Amino acid sequence: MIIEARRIEDFASEAKYDAITVVAALHHLPLEESMKRLSGLLEPGGRLVVVGCYRSTTATDALLSVLATVCNPVVGVVKHRRVASEPLKAMTAPTAEPGESMADVRRAAALCLPGSRIRRRLFWRYTLIYDATVAAASVGE
Repeated sequence: MIIEARRIEDFASEAKYDAITVVAALHHLPLEESMKRLSGLLEPGGRLVVVGCYRSTTATDALLSVLATVCNPVVGVVKHRRVASEPLKAMTAPTAEPGESMADVRRAAALCLPGSRIRRRLFWRYTLIYDATVAAASVGE
């Protein structure tokens, strides 16, 4: 098994992968273009897994935002029982507010990743799972 951390621009167009994961990065990129590019990099039967961030726009988003705002410090205390003397390395990465709503993500996925499964998660996140079929792999190229 080979695991690599790479930038989307660094993937050779002819390279094919069994699995690609994208964690809290898709909202930094052009959404549809990136989804098409990622699907084209999958082997037939390959899987794309995205943990993405979305922009709150609906009443459901607002309700989940309130819940997340209350839960966030609790989770922080449970996971990190003491105060850090300096920011965690994971907390120093570039950040950007998501531009796309859940509806935007679902619309783009329906167009670029047909059959993908998307679930809204707590803490302003969603998960997207896409399995490339033989037919879908040739469409993304």
